[in-house]
Amino acid sequence: MNCDAPVEAAAAQRARAALRHLAQRRLPPTPDQYAMAWRAVGGADACRGRDELGGTLGQLIAHLLRQLELPHRHWTAARKKEALGRLLAAHGSEPAALVERLNRLIDSWQSVPIDGPADPSALPRAPGPAAGRAAVANAAPAGPLVPDAAHSPPPPRLQRLVDDMTDLLVAVCDTVPALVEEEAWVRQQFDAIRDMLRPAGGVPDRRDMAQARALLRRTAEEHQRLLKMRRDSLQMMKTMIAQCIDWLRALTESSGRFGGKLNTFVEEIERSPDLPALAGTVRHLIEETRSMYAEIDASKTDFVQASERARLLEDEVSRLASELSAASAQVMTDHLTSLLNRRGLERSFDELAGRCRSERRALSLALLDVDDFKRLNDALGHQAGDDALRHLGRLLRVRVRPVDLSARYGGEEFVILLPDLDEAQAAEAVRAVQRALTSDVFLHHSRQVFITFSAGVARVRDGEALDDAVARADDAMYEAKRSGKNRVCVAARPAG
Repeated sequence: MNCDAPVEAAAAQRARAALRHLAQRRLPPTPDQYAMAWRAVGGADACRGRDELGGTLGQLIAHLLRQLELPHRHWTAARKKEALGRLLAAHGSEPAALVERLNRLIDSWQSVPIDGPADPSALPRAPGPAAGRAAVANAAPAGPLVPDAAHSPPPPRLQRLVDDMTDLLVAVCDTVPALVEEEAWVRQQFDAIRDMLRPAGGVPDRRDMAQARALLRRTAEEHQRLLKMRRDSLQMMKTMIAQCIDWLRALTESSGRFGGKLNTFVEEIERSPDLPALAGTVRHLIEETRSMYAEIDASKTDFVQASERARLLEDEVSRLASELSAASAQVMTDHLTSLLNRRGLERSFDELAGRCRSERRALSLALLDVDDFKRLNDALGHQAGDDALRHLGRLLRVRVRPVDLSARYGGEEFVILLPDLDEAQAAEAVRAVQRALTSDVFLHHSRQVFITFSAGVARVRDGEALDDAVARADDAMYEAKRSGKNRVCVAARPAG
């Protein structure tokens, strides 16, 4: 092929194709964008283009392999490989498009929330579960091959250091509970902290670390209060035991003295020569008896008071046990929405699924994901995002049935367990929540902000694990996202 012969008609045709390329993707016709579009439609010299494309693919594949090995929040290795497989199947025969889509996929792995408001249209949606498939299906033209420093992943050495520090903190969470007397209660607190350090996405973000610090601080405060109460209780018990010993010793001494005097009075009575002498001895005996009775009565009063203090101490210990039980229950609750958290969901799912299986009752699971949540965060700030999640959490508490269980699964995802409903009935129940969210609008600084969610519903199979049921609901939720968002899709039942 002659690669040096210019063809004006072909160049004009490519120029028109480049403009159509920009228009179809709604990109501004800047010089950089036009140059990218020109290359995308084959406007570069064919032979040189093949050489450049080969070099670009080589760099891109090396970069892709590095990113596959690095952990990214919300992206497991399996999800990355699945997204990559779909992309290769769809664009493997189109080298230029393949480069573009691969760049976009890598960018979605590296995307992180931005602190503070930003232009929501300038950023892609934050990746969540099934985001790999969404990135392949909806990928826009890629940016530069090599990401800039602001969005590049940490160097491998720094990443290893972060991983080592995380492992150290997890080891601390495993070790500390064994060093204290209240192992069961403290272990619950540290298990929750460990879950925050090892979230579902694999790498904790700043919000996870803040929650872990808050829980650690609260655990330390509660433990210090418990230790103080134990020290006070121990000191009170020591004081009571010492008093009891003193009282018993005093009673013993008094009884000994009274016994000796009683023997003396008996001898005097036997030796009394006349009635007046006998009367005097009896009078002394009565006085000593009254004195002994007064000592016994005083000791009885002291014992009654000590018994009352012991009862109050027992009541205080019982109250503390109730507070610790309440604190343990809070470990199962999401601090932001007051719904169940991931740990609470896991425990509730095991109990509810077991009951439904033994009683042959249906159980469905719905996975909800707030639509365009990253745009809301970027446009209005993280506080508005937190308030929106609280609003949805409150709505779930009041709109679902009392027998249903709602939980915040992580980030902007929620799970509802719906016993006695098949998948079709559960989908209708979730649609009712969608309608309620439309009528009960979220207010941010007295301004209405419309939020929606997409949902997937799956019927829980006998013996199915929570993660497997969530994965099937996640597939259905992705279909709802792809179908236009603010929808509910039902996971298909297995054949047979």
